[in-house]
Amino acid sequence: NMRIEYGEDYQVINLYEGAFSKNLKYINYIQGKLYFYSDEDKTNVIGTYVCKNENTIGADTQELKNCFVAKESNILKSGDTDNYLPIYNKRFAFINDIDSAKRGSIVLYDLANDKEKASYLKVDAGYHKASDGVAYIDTAGTIVVAQNTSDSYGAINIGSNDITNFIKFRYKYNPDDNEEFNNEKIKLLDGNYLFQISDGTYHLFDGKHSNIELTKGLKTSNEIVKLYDKYVMVKSGNKYLIYGKDGTIVSLEYKYIIMTDLVYVAINDNNKLEAYKYSDKNTNLITEEISVDNTNVTANVRGSILTINYTSGGESLYQEINIDNPSGDNNG
Repeated sequence: NMRIEYGEDYQVINLYEGAFSKNLKYINYIQGKLYFYSDEDKTNVIGTYVCKNENTIGADTQELKNCFVAKESNILKSGDTDNYLPIYNKRFAFINDIDSAKRGSIVLYDLANDKEKASYLKVDAGYHKASDGVAYIDTAGTIVVAQNTSDSYGAINIGSNDITNFIKFRYKYNPDDNEEFNNEKIKLLDGNYLFQISDGTYHLFDGKHSNIELTKGLKTSNEIVKLYDKYVMVKSGNKYLIYGKDGTIVSLEYKYIIMTDLVYVAINDNNKLEAYKYSDKNTNLITEEISVDNTNVTANVRGSILTINYTSGGESLYQEINIDNPSGDNNG
């Protein structure tokens, strides 16, 4: 320590803090305070943060433990690295300010306005890039997934000048409802966000537009596994079925389903192929019995012709069906 005196006033400085800060990019830590700089030479301060929980720095300190830029969590299983979260637009920083009396706290801090915006348990920005320190990123809009201090998941949008809710951290069936539910689980599904809320139901939100639920009319405790146009496939135990977005049941349960533009193709419990229009789950378009060896089945529609490729008895085969005239099947 170095003690600096001026009259009756004095200041004690831990010299190890200076030595440690010299090796940090864009940041210094001095006497319980983080200083953020716009340049690696650290000549232009863009903001500061006063730590609630000061770091202890000695000769062997390799990393700041109590108060520093937070490391990225792996909420969506989108990466393997646990490096530091970026600082966005030289303004918005996620700071891990750990309180031993709590479970941990990641503070989202606005350096420009010296203001705490929110507090989280986990944060996943989808960055996951290994580096030797903190990185700066300029963005007009970056979606970041987080778990708040109430254990509920949601997403925020980091813009040029502000932070907005992209998907709210609590779910309401209707805006005027008093009852809210925690978002207990989250995963990506074809670029959209799938939540399971605390009443056990699943809800799919648009990955590109703020607070747009793609399955608003559907209330199901079966996990949503695919969204296709106006239809949603869910998994019920070890089987699958299709709903309309409005909650109507479109199909029976099958061990496997392929969704195409006009029809869906299914494999039943006896490994037989079936095909139906979405509007009629009772009329099988396949008029002859076809057994398949496995679920390696593909299907597509061109015009009014449905083509199904499958393996039966070890042989690769196909079936062409005129959707408007199913009796005119053509095998190959």
